[in-house]
Amino acid sequence: MRDARLFVIVVVAIAAVAGAYLIGQEEGKSVDKKINVDLAIDFGNSSLNYSVVVNEGASVYDVLVEAAHEHNISVVATYYSQYDSYFIESINGIKNGNGKYWQYWVNGEYANVGANLYKVKNGDTILWKLAGYE
Repeated sequence: MRDARLFVIVVVAIAAVAGAYLIGQEEGKSVDKKINVDLAIDFGNSSLNYSVVVNEGASVYDVLVEAAHEHNISVVATYYSQYDSYFIESINGIKNGNGKYWQYWVNGEYANVGANLYKVKNGDTILWKLAGYE
């Protein structure tokens, strides 16, 4: 009888510790924090403007892809492993050409890294523009 009682106490104690551990794990789970980013795409003769919600830690490329998905615009990009970067070939059917390429600015500052390498912050404004290199 004493052994049975001790066994029950040990089982209950193990269950309590395991339950507390699992509850702690659930509470410690990170929930993706969302941020808001403004996106403008300048085609020269027209532009598109969107407010895009992405996960914290998203890149300029992620914002463009999310906007493309949400608003049914096309984006064609090529990944270059030697640079670990995407090169935007076209946006909504407008291709690079005649010395002009899709380039981007964040908060008015020209960005000189691949769009997938530039991490955005809440409230950032991104401008994509077909422009020549200066």
